[in-house]
Amino acid sequence: MTTEIRSATERRIVFYQVLYAVTMLFSIINTYISIVLLILLQLNSAIAPRIGRLDHI
Repeated sequence: MTTEIRSATERRIVFYQVLYAVTMLFSIINTYISIVLLILLQLNSAIAPRIGRLDHI
């Protein structure tokens, strides 16, 4: 594994962990919004579309 791949993997993991934390904070405001965001995050990480900002992480 090259250092570039390792670095990209670490950035992606940290990015998703931050998004999970933000999703959990939304549960204070509205539980349903938090659930929807969590499902969308899971789908995004499972399917990993090649669009937008997440393609560069």
